[in-house]
Amino acid sequence: RLQGPTQPGHVKGKFQYLAPEYLAGSECTASCDIYGLGVTFFELLAGRPCFTQSTRMNLVQAILREGVPIQELEAIRVPSAIVDIARRATARDPTQRYASANAMARAIDGWLTDTGTYVGPRQLRDHLDERGHAETPNAVVDSEDAVEISVV
Repeated sequence: RLQGPTQPGHVKGKFQYLAPEYLAGSECTASCDIYGLGVTFFELLAGRPCFTQSTRMNLVQAILREGVPIQELEAIRVPSAIVDIARRATARDPTQRYASANAMARAIDGWLTDTGTYVGPRQLRDHLDERGHAETPNAVVDSEDAVEISVV
């Protein structure tokens, strides 16, 4: 760990990725990280930020009251199994989320295997380029366990 623990009353992270229970005052747990990962997953699928409120107060209220707009993924015809993965990762009840990022990755891998879909570094780069999210990735490292992309 490179940083010390967060001081009481301080928030680490960007508000749009903070789990509802954390914003409501509960302790930060691994489930909070799964929520943030789920929001990022939503954004990759939707091609837009999950939350677009202009003030921090409105953003926090949207996270607490409305949650992630999963129905938008259905509207743009994201496969239902992938929508279900995003829904579970961003569930308001932390006990309903994936137990770990590895469990979420296994769910995605299961869908890829079931559908015969392959997504490698080149396909991911093309997807990001088509949506204007990355002019040129800094680095794409493909290993047996992970694909790491750094975008500047």
